[in-house]
Amino acid sequence: MAISREYKVKIKATIDPSEISKQIDALGKNSKLKFDTGGIDAVGKSLTNTSNKMKGLGSIADSVFGKFNLWYGIAQISHQIYNAIGDVITNTVKLDTALTGLSKVSDMSKAQLQSFAKTVGETGVEVGRTTTEMVDAAAVFAQAGWSDPKELELLAKSASMFSNIADTQTSTAESAEFLIATMKAYNMTAEDTEHIMDAVNEVSNKYAVSSGDLASSIGRVASTLQQSGTSFEETLGLMTGA
Repeated sequence: MAISREYKVKIKATIDPSEISKQIDALGKNSKLKFDTGGIDAVGKSLTNTSNKMKGLGSIADSVFGKFNLWYGIAQISHQIYNAIGDVITNTVKLDTALTGLSKVSDMSKAQLQSFAKTVGETGVEVGRTTTEMVDAAAVFAQAGWSDPKELELLAKSASMFSNIADTQTSTAESAEFLIATMKAYNMTAEDTEHIMDAVNEVSNKYAVSSGDLASSIGRVASTLQQSGTSFEETLGLMTGA
């Protein structure tokens, strides 16, 4: 009969923490697993440099565009000044031509012409006309026989006003010719021009006839009708009913 025997061995052991720590340190020193942070640092530095360069380019761009805007602004101002000078020269030449034309049909001296141009220029502002247009209108009346500067100013203003209120395109010169024909046919004066304009304007507003048509027609028939004793107002009525 076999005998079963069990043997138990009791071992007493102690763990020295300092030894374990040394072994872990030794393992760490001998390990091939190393973390290289140099690459990450390099990437960070590269990004920082790129950012700084972009900021530098932004500053350069701002400077370039800022200078461009300044140059463009100066160019625009220079262009406007150039155009303004050109307009002044053009208008001066036109006015000089108009005054030369007026001098040929009036007895005004050079000083009187300059004073007249200043006066009618101020009047022209009231009726929306240039000094040249006012002088041209005055020249038409002067050629027709009017010579007094005050009358010429009033007549030029009336012609300009009629051009403004006419319901068809009528130049200042055409308005002047209409007023001249009417005044001469009915022995009217410069002071009567307001009544002439009011009468024509009222008829054109009430009836199917334009003030431009009346103005162009009255010049052709006024003299003949006046000789037959037909008044200005009756002439307008006949032309309206025709």
